[in-house]
Amino acid sequence: MIESYDVGGVELERPFKARRLNHVVWYYRDFNATLRFYQGLLGLKLMDCIDSKNGPPAMCPFLPTPFFFMTMGPDMHNLAFVPETVKQTFDGRHDDTTINHYAWDVGSYEELRGSLRYFREKQVEIQEVALRMPGSNYAVYYYDPESNMQHTQSSGEVIGWQGTSKPLAAWKVMKWVRGPNGELDEAIPSDEDLTSQALLTLEGARKDTGDHSLNPYRDLLVDIKKELEQNRFNVHGSFLPRPFKLTKLTYLAIQSEDPEALAAFYTRINGFKISAKTKDAIYLRYGADHHGLVIYSPESPDVINKKDKLVRTGIQLRTYQELKSALVYLRDNGVEILGKGRSFPGGEYFVDIMDPEKRQVRLFFYLEQVGWDGTTRSPDRWKPLESLPEKAEVSEDTYNFEHLSAYSF
Repeated sequence: MIESYDVGGVELERPFKARRLNHVVWYYRDFNATLRFYQGLLGLKLMDCIDSKNGPPAMCPFLPTPFFFMTMGPDMHNLAFVPETVKQTFDGRHDDTTINHYAWDVGSYEELRGSLRYFREKQVEIQEVALRMPGSNYAVYYYDPESNMQHTQSSGEVIGWQGTSKPLAAWKVMKWVRGPNGELDEAIPSDEDLTSQALLTLEGARKDTGDHSLNPYRDLLVDIKKELEQNRFNVHGSFLPRPFKLTKLTYLAIQSEDPEALAAFYTRINGFKISAKTKDAIYLRYGADHHGLVIYSPESPDVINKKDKLVRTGIQLRTYQELKSALVYLRDNGVEILGKGRSFPGGEYFVDIMDPEKRQVRLFFYLEQVGWDGTTRSPDRWKPLESLPEKAEVSEDTYNFEHLSAYSF
C-alpha cells in the first residue's frame, strides 16, 4: 500500500512537493572576474556579501574574499558564490565538485517541516536545519548518496522596488542554525513580522540599522557599471544595459558514475518524475518544465570536465530574439562560446558559454512543458539542431508560463 500525506488538502506520496529550483551556490577562485562576468556581462545583481568581518566566526578564516549572493529577479538570490577555501570545512566531500549546494522551494513552511520528518523516516543524511541570513529562508539541508548537498526551503526574502536586501544588523538577530538533529518550530511569524520585530529590537538597543553588507564593495560595483553597463539596448521596447535579460534559473545538470541509482534517489526521496532517458543521461522533472535536474554519465560528450560533478546550469531568457542577441553580445565581449543550437530531449534553443571559473552555463529559450497527463514529446519528434535558425519553431507551449522566475508561497 502506497503511503499518502495531506498536502494542503491534496493527497500526495510525500508530505511536500518541490515547486522550483530556487538557487545554486558555486565555489570560485577569482572574486573580481566572477563578479564582473555575472553582474557586468550577464546582468545579475549583487545583493549581499558575507565576509571575514561580518561572517560567522567559524567561517571567517576561510573567507579571503566574500561569499556573495546575486539575483536575476525578485528573489534575494538565485546564484551565490563561495570561496573555494570553504571546501576545507566539508572534510573532502566537496573536493570533486564546484557545487556547494542547490535549493528546492516547497509550497509552505508546513511542507518544509514535512520534508524534515520524511527525510528522517527514509534515513536521508541531514546536514543541518536553519534560518539563513542573508536570504531569510528556512531550510533543511541534506545529502544525496553521492554527497551532493541540497536543501528544501520555504519563505525567502523578496526584493522590492528599492532593490535592496535587509540591513546587516538584522542578520544576527534573525538567523539560527540547529545542526543535523535540530527541529523546526511548529509555526513561524511572517517574514514581515519577524523583520519588523528584529528592527525594533535593534533600534531599542541603539544598534545601527543602516549598515549594509555591500558597503565595502560599492567602488567595485561602480567600476563594473562604468565598464559594462553604460550602453542601452532597446529590448522589446525597454532600454536595458544589455540586449537580453536572464529570467529564470531553470535546471541543474550533474554527472554520476551510476545515473540510474542516483535518479532513483531523486524519484524516491524528492518525488521527481523521469521525463526522458537517453543512452547517457536521465532527465527529471518536478513540475511542468520538462527537466529541472539532468544526470549524465561521465561518458557523455556533454560532460566537458570529467573531474567536476557539475555539468551545466540552465538559465532561461524571455524570447528567442534575446537568445540570438545574447550570442552576439557575449561573443563580442570575449566570452567563450561552447556551442549553440537546439537540444533534445526538452527542446531548448541554447547558447552554451564558459564562465571565468570554467563552468558551463546554458542560456536558452523555450523548454517543453509537461501537461496534466505527464506525456512528453516522443523521441521520433526530437529534432536537434547544431545552429540557431532564423526563427524558432512554434508549438502549443511556446510562451507559456515556464519563463516566470518567482512567486511567493
